[in-house]
Amino acid sequence: MKKNLLILLLGICYCNIDLYDIKWMGVKVAECSAEVSDTLINENFFIKLDYKVKSNLFMKLLFNVTNHYTTIIDPTNYNIIFYSKNTTQPNLSNQILKTDYIDQKVTYPGTNYIINKNEKNIFSLLYLLSAKKISDYDNIILDREGKKYKCQISIKNEEYILNISEKAKENTGFYENTDIFSWALFLPNTDKKLKINKNKIEYCKFKKGLISFTANRVK
Repeated sequence: MKKNLLILLLGICYCNIDLYDIKWMGVKVAECSAEVSDTLINENFFIKLDYKVKSNLFMKLLFNVTNHYTTIIDPTNYNIIFYSKNTTQPNLSNQILKTDYIDQKVTYPGTNYIINKNEKNIFSLLYLLSAKKISDYDNIILDREGKKYKCQISIKNEEYILNISEKAKENTGFYENTDIFSWALFLPNTDKKLKINKNKIEYCKFKKGLISFTANRVK
């Protein structure tokens, strides 16, 4: 009976996938899939966020990137209980990372870095914004693999504007040299904007000087 019930529950699990084209200076260079689904852990449901980024055929010849990020959050308080990534890119060792969950603490293995309660990462932040689950836009702490950032959000012309700054510059986090997308998302002195429509992120825009990245939803 328990096995049949588990099969039934898995059959009605929520899953949604959005696809994005990533462009650099107006030229498509990569594709991204953002998947939100239910996942069952120790007979409890949690929210799983899967982001996969890969270079398109043209860019593979110049700068081949394949990145996979997974975040699992508790639906009762939206705290992160697990984070992992597996990334490959030129001139950087393959980065494989999985957090541990020990004594109700999310830790980065072999370090003192932890993801504290009420902290977000960029992936859980995007999900919570699109689901309208954030009410305080002024006191957000973001974790990027152990390195901490302050985030303040304002809204102008239906765009969410993210102001992200380092809390401690001397803290390098788990990786001193992280992958290109994690690096770009937290690049200082960068305009970061996104638009949400019907609980969907329609686009994200990142601009620093004359350099720009955009991610537009295509499906």
